[in-house]
Formats: sequence, C-alpha cells, structure tokens
Amino acid sequence: MSKQVALDDLMPIIQEQLDRGDLVRLIPQGTSMLPMIHPGEDTVILRRADATIRKYDIVLYRRKDGKYVLHRIVRVGETYTALGDNCVMLEKGIQHEQILAVVFRCYHGDKEIPMHGPKYRIYCQARYYSRFLRRIVAGCRVRMRRNG
Repeated sequence: MSKQVALDDLMPIIQEQLDRGDLVRLIPQGTSMLPMIHPGEDTVILRRADATIRKYDIVLYRRKDGKYVLHRIVRVGETYTALGDNCVMLEKGIQHEQILAVVFRCYHGDKEIPMHGPKYRIYCQARYYSRFLRRIVAGCRVRMRRNG
C-alpha cells in the first residue's frame, strides 16, 4: 500500500540524503511539467545541486513563499529564470541558494526519458518559444467557456 505524503514533510529527509550525495527518487504530483512529466505516474531521480546549474536543467527549488517547485531553467545569469513545460509565465530571480536539487534522470514507467542531446534541446526550445501561442490559446478557451 502506498501513501501520499506532502513534500514539506519529506524535505528534511530528502535534504539530508542529498547533502550526503545520495540520489533521491520522487514522483512529482503537479501538472506544471506536462507533457514531459506526468503527475503521479512518472519518476524523477534527484541529485544535489552543485555549483553548476545549466540552461535546460530541471531543478527542484523552493520559492520565497515556501512552495516547492520542479521547473526547467531557461536562463542563467546572476539569478535563474525557470519555466514549467505547461506554464506560460517565466519565474525570474531564483537565487542559487533556493535550488535544492537537479533532476538527474526521468522515467515513464521503466523507460528513461533522454535529458540530453539534440532532441531534448529542440523539445526545450519548442516549449519555451511556444509559450506565447499557448497563452493565446488558453485565453481563447477561457473566453469560449464564458460565452458558451
């Protein structure tokens, strides 16, 4: 029997494992990384966030309001900018100290999802640049529901 536990309750244990250099298996629950990561079905393997966070890394970070988020880094500078694959708004100003872990591997069932190489880069760019179109489509859906 499996039991769903809030990430807030698990974070001290997860942080301890990451600090030791262990990998941590997590089943994400939110929809912000669809279509790549399906909530409650897919598995991500986390590793400690070292000094090097690269563009297109998927990271687990804690927002200033305390909420834990798993999103993709789309810009690297003095701070980071992140975007969920299913989101249209950029989250800017993420400090390195807020990043707790980096997704090392991702799985659909037993099948590993490649997270490097040209296909992955094209996928990341497509999700990033299509956010404007996805925002327009979402707005049209809202208007159609109101009028329909």
